[in-house]
Amino acid sequence: MAFTHDRLACSIGLLLALAISGCSKSLSDQQMRDAARQQGERCAQAFASGDADNVASFMPVPIVEKLGGSEQVGTMVKSSVQMLERMGMTLRSVAVGNVTDLKESHSQHFAVVPEYIDYATATGTSRIESFLLGISDDGGRTWKFVDGAGIRSNPGLLREIFPNFPDDLKIPERR
Repeated sequence: MAFTHDRLACSIGLLLALAISGCSKSLSDQQMRDAARQQGERCAQAFASGDADNVASFMPVPIVEKLGGSEQVGTMVKSSVQMLERMGMTLRSVAVGNVTDLKESHSQHFAVVPEYIDYATATGTSRIESFLLGISDDGGRTWKFVDGAGIRSNPGLLREIFPNFPDDLKIPERR
């Protein structure tokens, strides 16, 4: 059977239609939560392993730009780790928990991902409980993260960069 231009065009059209329908398929609430948790874990591990150059890739572009670019973010991460070491604190582990809140606002999704950071100190161990704020612009498939401590210290910046931030998203209290 000859493969005509019409048949080729029809085949390409069918493949494109299938690809587009697959891309537009919405994720379920649980799939978005799972994706945010898994990607939040990779973000936390990049910080914990001192992979300063990779940390910026997990952050929203407007935040990276506000901080002076990827190189500056890398410098800030390295400085933070060095400061903790000078204080006698050694990072032991970083883990994230299940998403505690997930909201959609103007085609963006926002997720709160608990973060647990364990340090060794001269007197034992210390745990910091914080969170990552995840932001997704593609229906919950990929997530970028902002550190919870930064959000608490400058909530106006969050609204400036993310004007669609949902009012009803539950930001955890400081512990």
